[in-house]
Amino acid sequence: MSFTNHFWAADWDGLYRILASGEPPLAFQLLAVNTIFLVIYILRRATTKHRMQSHTVQIVQALLLITNIAVVFQDGAYQWLSKVTSELLS
Repeated sequence: MSFTNHFWAADWDGLYRILASGEPPLAFQLLAVNTIFLVIYILRRATTKHRMQSHTVQIVQALLLITNIAVVFQDGAYQWLSKVTSELLS
């Protein structure tokens, strides 16, 4: 099957239902998180003369990835985090 056939056979309605679910919708939550990181990047780029070190860039990208995953899986992520923290603290 070619890419075009896979594209047209995809479950686009299911993707819409996932992105439109929640209050506010998941798409807006992801947009807000990524916009915050973009604004911080633009402000830093405009105000500093030196570049970030490579490991700092990797840490920021990992933070963005973890934040996006936390937004998508927020119910499961909060349950998992509360379980882990309660085990660590007890």
